[in-house]
Amino acid sequence: MIVDLHLAVEGRDIDSLLALLTDTLLDGVALVDFDRFPAPELAQALTEAGYPCFVGMQVRLARGALLAFPASADLQWIPPASPRSDEELIASLKQAGCALVACHPYHRVADAATGDGLIQVKGIEAILAVAGQSAQAANDLALDLVEKMALPAVGGTGNEGSPGKAATLFAERLTSQADLVAQIRARACWAVAIGAEDRWASADRAPRPERDDRRREGRGRRDEGRGRRDGRGGDRREGRRGGRRDGRRDGRGDGRRQS
Repeated sequence: MIVDLHLAVEGRDIDSLLALLTDTLLDGVALVDFDRFPAPELAQALTEAGYPCFVGMQVRLARGALLAFPASADLQWIPPASPRSDEELIASLKQAGCALVACHPYHRVADAATGDGLIQVKGIEAILAVAGQSAQAANDLALDLVEKMALPAVGGTGNEGSPGKAATLFAERLTSQADLVAQIRARACWAVAIGAEDRWASADRAPRPERDDRRREGRGRRDEGRGRRDGRGGDRREGRRGGRRDGRRDGRGDGRRQS
């Protein structure tokens, strides 16, 4: 099942959300609001319209942000009193039964990104490493961090951009918030890029091969022993934590279903 794990609500109603999702290859979507969970009624309306919908909340850390996904869509969460530390915030969300996902740690636009500092943050269960709004370099760095921290990678649109370019492949069909949380915690999820272009980036941005070349020169060849990424449809993480979708679904590296 392919789910956009981060579609910001930002005041959108059911009609505008449906307009965004029309003609995408998504099977479902997780609506995310800032510092609160979206109304369960909105998620229910999307589900009834044919898009199984889940809810999450984006919360700010001292640097960067987390996505919190509750086991129940009607969770009433009371945040710790301010000032609060990252540790207090995470403990409160964990006590409420939320699965915690680091939110595009290298996306540097408005707020300070978590970056490599995410390694010091305890309690993270996955990393949103393929964001439709992020540049290729930011997604590549996030995927490297996934490997360092041995966490699953997930994907979604982010706070900006159009859905349908980045998402998360779940091993089983999700029928409830509890299923979503359970599969994140079971690591039965993989980030996928959607589209014909062989790159981990928003389709709204032009590719930057010269940037990739500079990074490879400074860090050694990235395709040795890890699969080639040569612009011919290859994916250096195919069959591991990533995948791509250009009219087909890649799961664990075996078995494909034509769309």
